[in-house]
Amino acid sequence: MTTETTAVNFYRPTWRAYNQEAQIWVTTALNQMHIPSPNQNQKDAMASFLYTARWCLQTSRHLACPKVKDFWSKYPLVSWSIIGSLAAGLQGKILHHVEGSGSWDHITDKDGKSSSEKVTTLYTVDQSLKTTPFYDSSQFIDVGRPKVLISKPETRGEKVIRKANRKSSPKYGKRQAEQTFKGPYHRLKDEVEELNAFYQQHPLQLPSNGHSEAFCGSVGRVFHQGRLDAGGRFYGAYTGLDGDYRMQCRIDGEPIVQIDLNAAQPILFSSLMGYKIKDTGRENGGWFDLYGEISAEFHGLATDEAEEGRAKLKAVGVELIGSGNPHKRKPSQELQREHRIDEWLFEMYRGKILEWVPALKHLDKNHHNGAGFITYHESQIVLKTIQRLHSLSIPAYPMHDCLIVGASHQQTGIETFREVANRYILEHCRTHNRPQEINIMLAYSVEEAGVNKIRKKGFYL
Repeated sequence: MTTETTAVNFYRPTWRAYNQEAQIWVTTALNQMHIPSPNQNQKDAMASFLYTARWCLQTSRHLACPKVKDFWSKYPLVSWSIIGSLAAGLQGKILHHVEGSGSWDHITDKDGKSSSEKVTTLYTVDQSLKTTPFYDSSQFIDVGRPKVLISKPETRGEKVIRKANRKSSPKYGKRQAEQTFKGPYHRLKDEVEELNAFYQQHPLQLPSNGHSEAFCGSVGRVFHQGRLDAGGRFYGAYTGLDGDYRMQCRIDGEPIVQIDLNAAQPILFSSLMGYKIKDTGRENGGWFDLYGEISAEFHGLATDEAEEGRAKLKAVGVELIGSGNPHKRKPSQELQREHRIDEWLFEMYRGKILEWVPALKHLDKNHHNGAGFITYHESQIVLKTIQRLHSLSIPAYPMHDCLIVGASHQQTGIETFREVANRYILEHCRTHNRPQEINIMLAYSVEEAGVNKIRKKGFYL
């Protein structure tokens, strides 16, 4: 049995009892395990077990709890010794071990080579948990997400093999990261810790979708390739949610809006490298959406063909930027399968994108690509925007290259986001001696639950 063929929810020790009912439920569960005076670490570990177990019952999944100590070193709230002790104490009560899990799986490939892999320990959750008095009313908050994770350097071949085996990128352990990156690593952690302290005062309420309420009060950053200037996007309990589902979140009880910088990666890269995109030739200049503008050259404005072409152009653009290869000649199997893009169409779209955004010719596989340089700077712009808004007592959450704020703060969020991006780009061009200092107001869109997306024009000042 493997987690690839079994629907699971992973136990992560990041959840804390939020309301009084949850606090009583956690304390009662610990008392039943003969832990009458639990410390905060034990409470958080039990809260995470109860939250995950309830989630498993609500979604008809197994609970996965790896018994590899290194897996837990990145989580700041709870140690493996506490997790292991509680998991053992709950077994036979609310958790039942799945036979065959937690053991070594011996595999022989088609060439006859043998290998072994540890199968994640799985549990089924006892239905009796539903009869607990506080099962429905308990609320939990995610406060223990790892603040900063740094992936170890990989060759492209190693990355391809890892992804084919559905494995996550290897990360530096906490102590190893401290020794390797020293002061800069601690400063990054301090920045995230300051954000999270604010978030726990204004947590993002996750959509219940018929299940019990939960809140997000922490985010963490993930950097790539053993560098602190590659990647750096923020992740939280909400970032993996489907877009329409995520839009049902609330901040301080009010609906949210999501502010998205349109075609952020190609235009941001172009601007940071000191180049402008092609002049649209439209009256009053500017652009609403880069890929839409390019598609309009092929198919005309406001046609079904233009909208389909936009989706294909964006897919090609994303692939070029992600690969770091502006001269890529063939589409990936994914592009061929999901967008029906053959080699001829790929080359035509690639040429048109490079015509509109000539700076993309500076992409490379080392650092100037979507996983490195571009993602780092977009996440820095998002961070500085959030810090500015928090100084105004406005809660704001990162969503990759987007910003989430309460609906009442929409206009302030838009103005701050664009202003911060403008100043950041100008300063970067000046300090890195770019061909031009790019003075730009980025195009953006605003998304709100049940409302059509609104797009606003970008332009050079």
